[in-house]
Amino acid sequence: MRPIRVNVDLSTVDTNGVFEAQTLGGAGAVILNGAEITSGVWTALDGFAKKIGINCSADISTTTFTITGFRDSAGIIAITDTITGINNTTVESSEYFYSITSIISDAAVGTNIIGGAVDESITRTIPLNWRGGITSINLDFTGTANVTVQQTFDNVQDLNNLTYNWQNSPSASLVNATSSSNNAYEGVPTALRLVVNSYSTGAAVLMTIIQRDV
Repeated sequence: MRPIRVNVDLSTVDTNGVFEAQTLGGAGAVILNGAEITSGVWTALDGFAKKIGINCSADISTTTFTITGFRDSAGIIAITDTITGINNTTVESSEYFYSITSIISDAAVGTNIIGGAVDESITRTIPLNWRGGITSINLDFTGTANVTVQQTFDNVQDLNNLTYNWQNSPSASLVNATSSSNNAYEGVPTALRLVVNSYSTGAAVLMTIIQRDV
């Protein structure tokens, strides 16, 4: 089988790339005015869905923000995530967004807030031939990053269900990996993805998948 190569070349983190400093007089929409906004929509510059962080120097722990967008580049998998502000730090979404169309606050915010993608990303879902033989996975690092290979055994060909159960790889060297590594296992899942747990500016990870034909 021809190798599958996914080059995860990560963009520089911009903490106000989604929206720049602003206050809100009451509940309503945050203005998406960051440097990474095009035509009113934020899209991940490097093509990988990311978690989003909202920062405020004041206590906004009673305020919630509802983020709406898509997980995929085709705009098929619509997602919404509601996050609660905290005191003088950054709060992150639990969902990964490829694009964002709106952020709504449920209350006024009297101190400037900013928002942008953080250093956590996921790749697209990579289908495998689950009837195949041993799958070999190789990770090559440039710069500093921490990544985990995840797998699913769900039916990724079912277009009526695009939400899958993901588990970390059973290979320890592919979980929280920070340096080049390789591993293989015979229990072939239906799909893989690479989760970027953290990274520094200039980081990139090349994941190569080789599966034996049947």
